[in-house]
Amino acid sequence: MELFKEFFLKHWNKREGLWIFLIGLLLCTSFSWAYPIYILDEARNSEAAREMWESGNYLVPYFNGNLRTDKPPFHYFFMAFGYSIFGMGPLGARFFSGLFGALTLLMTYYTTKRFQGKPMARLSSLIFLSSVYFVQEFHLAVPDPYLIFFMSTTLMSFLLHFGFGEKRWLVLMYVCFGLGVLTKGPIALALPGLIVLLFLVAKKELNWQRLKNLSIPAGALLFLGLVLPWYVAVHQATDGAWTEGFFLDHNLSRFSDEKEGHGGGFYLTILFVIAGLLPFSVFGFQAFGRAWKDRILSDWLLMAFLGGLVPVVFFTLSSTKLPNYPMPAYPFICMVIAYYLHKKYQEGFSRVDYISGVILVLITAVLPLAGYNALDREWALHDLQPLAYWLWLLFVGSALSLTFWMVKRIKIALVILSVFWIGTGLLLFSFIYPKLTAESPIQAVAEYVDSDREVVVFRRMDSALPMYYNRTFEEIDSLSQIQERLQENPNLVIITNSRDHHVIDSLPGLEIVFKRKGLFENHFTRVYEWVALEE
Repeated sequence: MELFKEFFLKHWNKREGLWIFLIGLLLCTSFSWAYPIYILDEARNSEAAREMWESGNYLVPYFNGNLRTDKPPFHYFFMAFGYSIFGMGPLGARFFSGLFGALTLLMTYYTTKRFQGKPMARLSSLIFLSSVYFVQEFHLAVPDPYLIFFMSTTLMSFLLHFGFGEKRWLVLMYVCFGLGVLTKGPIALALPGLIVLLFLVAKKELNWQRLKNLSIPAGALLFLGLVLPWYVAVHQATDGAWTEGFFLDHNLSRFSDEKEGHGGGFYLTILFVIAGLLPFSVFGFQAFGRAWKDRILSDWLLMAFLGGLVPVVFFTLSSTKLPNYPMPAYPFICMVIAYYLHKKYQEGFSRVDYISGVILVLITAVLPLAGYNALDREWALHDLQPLAYWLWLLFVGSALSLTFWMVKRIKIALVILSVFWIGTGLLLFSFIYPKLTAESPIQAVAEYVDSDREVVVFRRMDSALPMYYNRTFEEIDSLSQIQERLQENPNLVIITNSRDHHVIDSLPGLEIVFKRKGLFENHFTRVYEWVALEE
């Protein structure tokens, strides 16, 4: 046993960063293939990539044959590459999201190790990997995993250059600026740029010499060389339609106006952050208080403080609020919490910290009940309510960890907490999510969509349909068009999840042959056939 331990430690210490990257890759891609793409954002992004891949048109993005102006193309390219390697399906769409998650973890570990040493780097990585909701983001075929990497790496590269003067980090910073803008637009330039500016002001380094050291003219040329070719080309190819839709509707309007019902008070963003970084986010408030107090002691801590705080404040001001918006701050929040826990381990934990542990236990006691209630409200999932009982593992792990915490066995408490949360995450990805998504209407309509009959969509459909069936669907907007198509082809199948279904319900001769509520949605997927076929 001692020989094995010696062998393990020798090879771990020699290549610790590589091992942490591989563990991150394993966790961030685990069971990505086990359940279908279903949620709206995943469905639309992965389908746009599929249409790019099948058409060979890597310039203009389309969803179901219609211009898609929501996002720039960078993540589409990697999803298309994933389809080439793994085939058309969930793993192909999601794999590179997981890879960029592992790269984000590696940069978090490496940057922390350079400035603070291995113990704090390991703790930052442990907090990162224990955050089930954050790790789940890297299981999604959406642009955010790529954006999280580029925005965090932009700031970490700046910090590494600032601290050690190595030019390679400056080059990487400008590359990440550019690729971030190719991933999600100007936010990837504006937000890191603001944080760098605040950092230099706080350090009293906003001067000509420092700006000269940043090689801004050369960096700007590199940035523009990466960004401009595609933006100019897509503008010309769409006669400005993509440019207008993306910059005006999906950027300015999202910040100034509530979009798609995703609004809420300023506190909602803070709740997203707490939920997204559980279990260790319960130490977040005191961790940021300590980071503010100690900010002048370390450039790394100042950047972690700003990188964690500024995006959260920014998105509290946005009218549109979504859980993924503040996630570029999460690697830095992991650093801040790691710093706090490391210091408190040396100094001794206070009553506030133990109260935080109790709060975590209470939260995890509520989660199974909330999950049970959520499944109870979904007719299709009613029989799967017992799945919520698995969430009691989080309660058991949190309570057991607190028990060891109270008797000063801090390292054991941290390991127990992480093992239970990481293990529950793996259970979600491998067992619970596949069970839940198997009840979606997308799979249930296969007998109609997979048949040789012609299928059209009335006004709108579940966004996962094109990706799941690897095809586009003709969309019809008016009742008169439906009547014309039925005259041409009485064997027509009509699918809709439009709330205007009463319009089509009024058409004589049509009969609903399938109806099911979308999972955790407020719409129903309906399938219609013309009963005259049976007369």
